[in-house]
Amino acid sequence: MKTPDRLLRLVERRLRDWAVPADAPLLAAVSGGPDSMVLADVLHRLRRPLRLAHVNYRLRKDEADADEALVRQWAKRHGIAADILHAPAPPPDASFQAWARRFRYDWFARLMDTHGIAYLVTAHHRDDLLETLLWQWMHAATPWHLRGFAPRTPFRGKNRWLLRPFYTLAADEIRGYAAECDVPYREDRSNRSIRYRRNFLRQYVIPLLKSIQPGLARHAPLLAENNRQLFQWWAHSVQQWKKQHVRETETGLTIEWQALTAHPAPRLLAAHLLAPYGFSAPQVADLLNSRQPGRRIHTQEWTAERTAAELRVYPAQPTDDMERILIHTPRIRRLQWDGFQLTISEHPAQEITITADPWTAFLDADAIAYPLTLRRPRPGDRFQPLGMDARVLISDFLTNRKVSRRDKDCTWLLDTPQGIAWVIGHRIAHWARIQADTRRVIKIQVRPIGS
Repeated sequence: MKTPDRLLRLVERRLRDWAVPADAPLLAAVSGGPDSMVLADVLHRLRRPLRLAHVNYRLRKDEADADEALVRQWAKRHGIAADILHAPAPPPDASFQAWARRFRYDWFARLMDTHGIAYLVTAHHRDDLLETLLWQWMHAATPWHLRGFAPRTPFRGKNRWLLRPFYTLAADEIRGYAAECDVPYREDRSNRSIRYRRNFLRQYVIPLLKSIQPGLARHAPLLAENNRQLFQWWAHSVQQWKKQHVRETETGLTIEWQALTAHPAPRLLAAHLLAPYGFSAPQVADLLNSRQPGRRIHTQEWTAERTAAELRVYPAQPTDDMERILIHTPRIRRLQWDGFQLTISEHPAQEITITADPWTAFLDADAIAYPLTLRRPRPGDRFQPLGMDARVLISDFLTNRKVSRRDKDCTWLLDTPQGIAWVIGHRIAHWARIQADTRRVIKIQVRPIGS
C-alpha cells in the first residue's frame, strides 16, 4: 500500500475507533513543519470539518513570519479557517519550551470554547513518543511517569479530547507522504539547535540508540500503553490498600507505618500517596530510609514526618523566623504574638515564689540586658540549660526531651544580648537563673490568648 493511502486509511480508522462523528469540527495545531502540514492535508482529504491554529512566537524573525505565511496561504487555498496568534515575549526567567507549550495549549482551549470544538488534533508521531519516554526516564524516579503520551486523552474539560492519530507512524513515513502529495512545509532550524536538551536527544542520542536497536521507536507505543495500563492497575491496588491503612482529611493524611513497611513496594506506595502533596520520589525514599522516628521532608505547603507508628502529612508551619523585638525597656509589660500573650513583671527577690510551670520564667534581672527578642530557633543555636555544665544545641536539647519535629518548628526562644535566656515552655538558661545574691527578678509568663 502506498504511503498516502496508508496514512489516509489509518487516520480514518482511528477517528472512527475514537467515535469522532464525521461532521464534528476538528482544531488542528499547525506549526508549518512537515508533520503538522501533513496532518492538515490528511484531515482535509478525509473531508473532515477543519480549523487550523498557528502560534507565531516571533523569535526567528523572518523565518517565523514565513511559517505563518505558509499556513495562511495553504488554509486560504483549501478554503479552511485559520486562527493565528502572535505570542508575547516569554517571562525572562522561564524555560521557553515549557512556557511556549503552556501558552499555546491555553490558547487552543480558548479557541475550542469560542468555536464549539470538542477535538484538538496534533501531529505527534512515534519518534516524538520515544523522545518523550527518554525525557521522562531522565527526569522521573517512579515507573508511572514513564507513560509517554496517550493517542487519545481528555483535554481541559468535560467532553473535550486531544487526539494524536499519527502516534504509531515514523517521521520518515510522514515525510514520505509530504513528498508524494506535494505538501508544502518549512523546516524550523531551531529544532536542530542543541541549546535545548530535547533537541540534543533528538539529534544525537536517539539516532545512536536506533543504530544499536533499529526497532526502538517501533516499540515505543506499546511500551507507553503497557505502562499506562500498569499504572491503572497500580492505582486501583493503592485505593484498596488506602481503605485499610490510611486516614485522609482536608489537612493531610496519616499512614500506618508498620503496614507501609510491610508492603512489597513501600517506596513506590509512599511516593504514590505523597505525590499529590508535591513530594518527589527521592524525598520519599530519603524519609523511608531514615532509621529513627522524627525525620521530616518538606514542600512549600506540606510537611511529611515519620513517627514511631505513623507517616504523617500536615500543613507546613510558617518558615518566617524574622526576629521580633519584644521589649526595648523594662516599662513594657504585655505583648500578644503568634496566638500567645506574654506578660512581664519585675519584683524584689524576696517577694517571689518560684514555681515549676515551664511556661513561666524567673530570671535574674541584673543578668538580663535589653532589648529582649522573641524568635524561632536557627540551625546552630546553643544554650546552657539550667542545671547543666555545658552548652548544647537547641535541636539536641529538644530531641532529648522527646519533642516531635513538628513541635520543634513551633518552639520560640527568648533571646538577649547575652544569649538565649529561655527555651519557652521548656527551660531557662543556667546563666539567667536566680542565685543567692539576686536582688531583682524578672517574671515572664506565656499563655495562649483567651486562656
